[in-house]
Amino acid sequence: MLKQCLIVFIKNPEKGKVKTRLASTIGDDAALIVYQKLLKFTSSLVNNQKITDLFDVKIYCSDYLIEDELWNNFEIKIQYGSDLGIRMHNAIKAETGNGYQKVILIGSDCIELKTKHLIDTLKKLENNDIVFGPANDGGYYLIALKNAVIQLFTAIGWSTESVLKQSLDKVQELSLKPSLLETLNDLDDYEDYKKFEKILSTIKI
Repeated sequence: MLKQCLIVFIKNPEKGKVKTRLASTIGDDAALIVYQKLLKFTSSLVNNQKITDLFDVKIYCSDYLIEDELWNNFEIKIQYGSDLGIRMHNAIKAETGNGYQKVILIGSDCIELKTKHLIDTLKKLENNDIVFGPANDGGYYLIALKNAVIQLFTAIGWSTESVLKQSLDKVQELSLKPSLLETLNDLDDYEDYKKFEKILSTIKI
C-alpha cells in the first residue's frame, strides 16, 4: 500500500446519461462516444507508470461496478451519497480511513490534465491543507486533501460557475491553507467540444 491515493470519479457510460449538455447539441449517441473517449484518455493518464508508482488508483463508478479493460489494473468501487459533494466526501473519507495520508480526486472530463499536475499536487500538499485544480467554468477538475472535511462538500451550488469560489470561502472559514493549480478546461458543452475536437479525433475507441 502506498501513502497516496488517486480517486477517479467516472460515470457509467450509458446513452442519455453522460455529457447531457453536449448531447443537447450533438445528440446522445455522439455525446456517448465523446465520453467514451474521455474515459480512454483518463485511463491512459492514470495507467502511466509515474502515476502508478506514486498512487494507489481507485475508480469510483456513478451507479454500478463497471467491467471494462480500461480499468483492469485498479480497484473499482461505487460512489454513494445524495449529491456530488457528499459522494466526493464519502470517497475521500473512505480512503483516508484506509490509511492514505494524501488523497487526490479527479473526474474524467478534463482532457488537458497531465501527469505533471498530479505530481505538482502532491508537492503542494506538503505545505498546504487543500489543493484545487480550477476549471475555466468556475468549478474544479481536481481536489486534494489530507483529511476529509465535510464542510467543504456541503451547501455548495454544484454544476454552477461559483463552485470554486464557494469552496474557497469555506476553506477560509475553516482556517485551512489552500493552494491552486493552473486553470484548465473541462469538456462539458459544444464550445468545449469544438475546442478539443482535433485531440478527440486522435483517441480511438
